[in-house]
Amino acid sequence: MNSAFTPALAAITQEISYGSLPPDVKTVARQALMDWVGVALAGSNEDFVHSMARVLSAQGGAAKCTTIGHALRLPSVSAALMNGLCSHALDYDDVHFAIPGHASAPVLAAALAVAEDIGSSGRELLEAFVAGVEVSCRLGIAMAPTHYTMGFHATATIGSFGAAAATAKLLKFNLEQIQSTFGVVATRAAGLKAVFGTSCKPLQAGNAASAGVLSALLVQQGFDSTKDVLDHRLGFPATHGGGNNLQYGLEAPRSVSDFSLSPEFSKEADAAFHLQLTLFKYHATCYETHSAIECALKARSRIGGRVDAIHSVSVEVNAHCDDICNIQDPNNAFEAKFSLRAAVAFALLGIATGDPTQISEANLNAEVAKNLMARVTVILCHDVPVPVARMRVELIDGTSIVEENDSSVPMTDLVAQQYKLDRKFFALVSPVIGTDRAKELHRQIGNIDNSKNITDMMTSLSLQDRKET
Repeated sequence: MNSAFTPALAAITQEISYGSLPPDVKTVARQALMDWVGVALAGSNEDFVHSMARVLSAQGGAAKCTTIGHALRLPSVSAALMNGLCSHALDYDDVHFAIPGHASAPVLAAALAVAEDIGSSGRELLEAFVAGVEVSCRLGIAMAPTHYTMGFHATATIGSFGAAAATAKLLKFNLEQIQSTFGVVATRAAGLKAVFGTSCKPLQAGNAASAGVLSALLVQQGFDSTKDVLDHRLGFPATHGGGNNLQYGLEAPRSVSDFSLSPEFSKEADAAFHLQLTLFKYHATCYETHSAIECALKARSRIGGRVDAIHSVSVEVNAHCDDICNIQDPNNAFEAKFSLRAAVAFALLGIATGDPTQISEANLNAEVAKNLMARVTVILCHDVPVPVARMRVELIDGTSIVEENDSSVPMTDLVAQQYKLDRKFFALVSPVIGTDRAKELHRQIGNIDNSKNITDMMTSLSLQDRKET
């Protein structure tokens, strides 16, 4: 196996600097931070988040770092765990096909905890974030497609390395220390797709953030590990289904829109950093349902919302969706996020899938939704690209409506993207902290580049009146 990959990723981590980042990369970094904050605050009141808060509160430790949406303060390792859980609680955080998974959730949860702990500046936070995402994406490409198709949850496994890289960057590690950090975190990187549709999916994002922080802090204190864990014949790629494509992770950013294929079928992207290929979510469901939702919305518009006119709906998707988002008969709101049938029915009914509160058991169990879901058939295909959905709606009068959508293309108009993300941010954050505080938080994030430390922003993310019982 090539022996250059581990030191190459360490060098990339070390070399990224705020001053050398193109303006568009800084813009997307701020947008991703804002989106992460919004979904984390909105997810901070979920029942399983309170369960975690009670456990971590009982465990105790130095009260140094903010927990999103709570009064609880924790050590950086525990805060990263808690905040990573919050950021993925609604499954509404951004995604990246290179990983494939959620790029920002574990990296920002780790970076924010450490940056607050050691007093890093906003610029140091952003460069650590960019470095963490870059490492995650390059390792994800190097391990495609086997790692994910074997059943690993790449957000958790690959994301652990991104969280470790971001932490190492903030701690200003040298190359040897970064390589050792990768060696430590490789022994802690874990996560399975088998738990999708349960609270363990967001738990895995929190675990990745926590593992990254702990691994770097151990190295800082002299902990040792192998320095070639990504190249060793028994290292992470070799044992986790991704030892044959390491060279692709060392090339220019790639647009890996179909991770069911080897990266050799992907295309070089017009991007300096992988962060620019981030895909933001505007539906609070698994991203692999989004193309089907978009098809359903188009079809709904064409029939004027008359769902009673629908005889049947068929949705063709890539066969890999069967392991991710094909829960046929979801029993609760969380399972509904991973059900193509539920997502399509909600969209056809005009239920606002961009509002997490509308992905609810009440809407799921409504008779009209159940009747419509019964008419939706998911067809698993090997010739449909992963991000594509093809839908045929057969009407009672014999008319057929055919739609297709590809959810893998990032927006290039960053001003338009900012507008969409602003609307999402205020819709998520204002109900949690109020409109005035939401506006101030929005301003702080937009001005993060000029912050000497991130303390004020982190203080804005806590809720002192939310107690754990």
